[in-house]
Amino acid sequence: ISLVDDAGRMASELVASAIRHTDAPVELTVDADDDMVRIEVRDACLPGSGRVVSFELGEASTDV
Repeated sequence: ISLVDDAGRMASELVASAIRHTDAPVELTVDADDDMVRIEVRDACLPGSGRVVSFELGEASTDV
């Protein structure tokens, strides 16, 4: 399973959970570089407030 697949599933689950638990607008932000993806989901109850959940996913190192 690739990092892209993992990130897609994680983003989907985070957004679905946010939608399920709030009536507020939900914002998804994804930042990526060569070996890491950062996913952030924010529910915007009030400007400057709300809950933020973020995860960073990276490729496992094979260095021994």
